Amino acid sequence: MVHEAPRGDLLSNFQLGKIHIPVFISITCSGCGPALVRLAQVQEQYRDIGIEVIGIVTADEA
Repeated sequence: MVHEAPRGDLLSNFQLGKIHIPVFISITCSGCGPALVRLAQVQEQYRDIGIEVIGIVTADEA
């Protein structure tokens, strides 16, 4: 289990019974905007039933 990101906040909000969806995002991806909007909508729509979208951002090329 990961407890701390290399840079950024602690990942202490992982909880049993929740579904975590990791999404790997490159800041060089110019066409990723619509997908990110949809993922934010999924997060809002399903938050109450325990689904959490986690964005993992990199500067590597997509």
